[in-house]
Amino acid sequence: ALPNIGFDLKGMMPGANHFLLGLTNDELGYILTPEDFGLRLYTYEASVSVGPGLEPLLIAAARTLYGPTHAAPARGHQSH
Repeated sequence: ALPNIGFDLKGMMPGANHFLLGLTNDELGYILTPEDFGLRLYTYEASVSVGPGLEPLLIAAARTLYGPTHAAPARGHQSH
């Protein structure tokens, strides 16, 4: 399982050094992209997730914080 939202958020961050904190203690469960939400691979994660609409809201909020010039990279092209 890849944390696609983490790759997207880090790709939007300006500067050379990026630091991202995730949610802990299952407060909100997993945050899946809408594309990942319906995949059989993520059946458990989807069952403890808020829903497929949360990730787009978080990405939109990050764009507001980082500015419109910082776009998330296309999925599948992230550097790990």
